[in-house]
Amino acid sequence: MSIKKQNLQKLKKLNITDIQKRIIKQKKELIHLKIKLATKQKIKSHTIKEIKNEIAQLLTLETLYISQNQIN
Repeated sequence: MSIKKQNLQKLKKLNITDIQKRIIKQKKELIHLKIKLATKQKIKSHTIKEIKNEIAQLLTLETLYISQNQIN
C-alpha cells in the first residue's frame, strides 16, 4: 500500500473535532512554509505539495462527516 493510502486510512479514523484541529494545524504549517519560501530560507519544496494534499483530504473528510450527520 502506498504512503498516501496509508495516510488517508489514518485520517479516516479521526473524528470530526480532530479533523478540524488538524486542518488548522496544517494551514498554519503551510503559511510558515510559504513565509520561509518568500524569505529565501531553505525548505523542502515537496512538503508544500504534501501539506496541500493532506489539507484537501481533511476537508473532504470533514464534508463527508457533515453530510452524513445531516442525513441521519
